Amino acid sequence: MRPHRFARAFLHFALRRRSFTLPELLIVILITGILAAAGLPVITGAFADMSLRSAAQTMVADLNYIRNLAITEGAEYGFEFTATSYSAFKRTEDGLDREPVLHPLTHKTWAVDPSAAKIKLSADFSGAGELYYDATGAPNPPGKVVMAMDDLAITITVEASTGRVSATR
Repeated sequence: MRPHRFARAFLHFALRRRSFTLPELLIVILITGILAAAGLPVITGAFADMSLRSAAQTMVADLNYIRNLAITEGAEYGFEFTATSYSAFKRTEDGLDREPVLHPLTHKTWAVDPSAAKIKLSADFSGAGELYYDATGAPNPPGKVVMAMDDLAITITVEASTGRVSATR
């Protein structure tokens, strides 16, 4: 049985041409480059937003952990904030001195530096850059931390009456 003439023509074309020509490849590469360049700002902005949200979630978890630790151990724990980092500490019995706290996962001094991701911190706890939780989990003083990256910002608030920590844009 003989193949139909259209099938013969297709087979002949398919067998004869097995690769792309240079102009075809260049056009595909050019179109791919244009699409990638158009999508780059969107991807960069999404990455910055994701980094900032991740750092804020980490800080909220850290604040809640230290609050729970203060309640569990019946001692005063807190954080000291700078423009680029924050670190956890425990107040000594006399309340005048403090000792660093070890992170529960790394067993190293608890210090977080979000500035590596170009995140800046601005803490305001009644004009100070320190937050303490007493043995009942009440913050002293209550306040907020603003995490900023480029034109994005997230505010982390520690409520006065409950010590509840929340993050808002």
